[in-house]
Amino acid sequence: MNVLKRLFSTTKSVDREYFHVVRRRVKQPKEFHVGDPETVLPRKILEYPRYPYGPAQHYKQSDRGLYGGRILQFGNKISEKFKQKSTRIFYPNVQKTKLWSETLQQKIQTKVVASVLRTITKEGGLDNYLIKDSAARIKELGTFGWNLRYRVLKRMEEQELELQKVAVGLKVNKLQLIADLFNVEVQIMPEEDSAKIPKPTLTQFKHQHAKTSIDQLLNILEAKGVDTQQYKNI
Repeated sequence: MNVLKRLFSTTKSVDREYFHVVRRRVKQPKEFHVGDPETVLPRKILEYPRYPYGPAQHYKQSDRGLYGGRILQFGNKISEKFKQKSTRIFYPNVQKTKLWSETLQQKIQTKVVASVLRTITKEGGLDNYLIKDSAARIKELGTFGWNLRYRVLKRMEEQELELQKVAVGLKVNKLQLIADLFNVEVQIMPEEDSAKIPKPTLTQFKHQHAKTSIDQLLNILEAKGVDTQQYKNI
């Protein structure tokens, strides 16, 4: 006869870990329409979009840093001799640090818990941690992380628009010049170096040359032996 055994785990499920985030009561913003009687416009325009889960109702300092959805935990300290219980509080391991944002090109000074710091390292940086759009990641960002995510995504969009602009006298835009330079760099890279050093992706290469001007890109391509006359309107 098969006996079913219950499996125990010390880690919380995702639903249980972020239950206090999902159950928040968020006031729905009022929608304004043309022709509404006695419409009162807000005094100032929101700088960031509203966080879908609203501000924290417990442990409100988590809205001023990257706490990963962590809150205060309550438990009991049991004496070894008489087994007496005394209530105690478990605080999150909060650290004050500066995190570098490659997109914003600045250091973000904030409070972050140790578990989120490890996740940022695994994701490959602060920007990769913020722009991930999984449901669990959105829940653990909080108000501070949500606003920072908006700044990073907005700056990425601005960089993409700058790359798509076509300069006067050229047939192609800046994005095409960066792509051609990327192909040239990959072709001339020695096999010994490519085995030791991983090749950068096109996305990483675009971010590296986001602030490089079109004239500088043309000069670099010309130094690599590329005929730059093909890009110009003759």
